[in-house]
Amino acid sequence: MGKEFMKKYWLPWLVGMPAETSLAICSFIFGGIFERFPNMRVAFAHGGGSFMSTLGRIGHGFDVRPDLCAVDNDKPPREYLGKFWLDSCLHDPEMLNRCLI
Repeated sequence: MGKEFMKKYWLPWLVGMPAETSLAICSFIFGGIFERFPNMRVAFAHGGGSFMSTLGRIGHGFDVRPDLCAVDNDKPPREYLGKFWLDSCLHDPEMLNRCLI
């Protein structure tokens, strides 16, 4: 995920890992994994990475480009909140409060 541009400043850990976690969550949602395996329980590390802070953008993209986002699953991303777990290792009390929905 752009690792060639993140060689300095510890960016693979500061930017890359949160983005990769968000990518994983979006892949589970858009790919219909939670629908195909409704009893599966999943927890994502570091409060879901950048997922919660980009949920508005993810939902907007789903709404305006269903031809690209709703290809394998037509259920909106927000409907999955509460269907998977996020750990609390966020390093930021404000972000932790946002995740406690």
